[in-house]
Amino acid sequence: MIRYDPLKTYDWNYDHAPTTWPELEIPTVAGSWDFCGIQVRSPLGMPAGPLLLMSA
Repeated sequence: MIRYDPLKTYDWNYDHAPTTWPELEIPTVAGSWDFCGIQVRSPLGMPAGPLLLMSA
């Protein structure tokens, strides 16, 4: 299933967005982690990035 057709316009792709999610099996990560006292399901995360440093 193609999710985005690069040969079509942005508006066409927006108007024809998928209506269902694909069936995916997401593997679990063994272990136990917490972040700031809140238990999280994975040790991986998205870094804030350097742009926050530039805004100061």
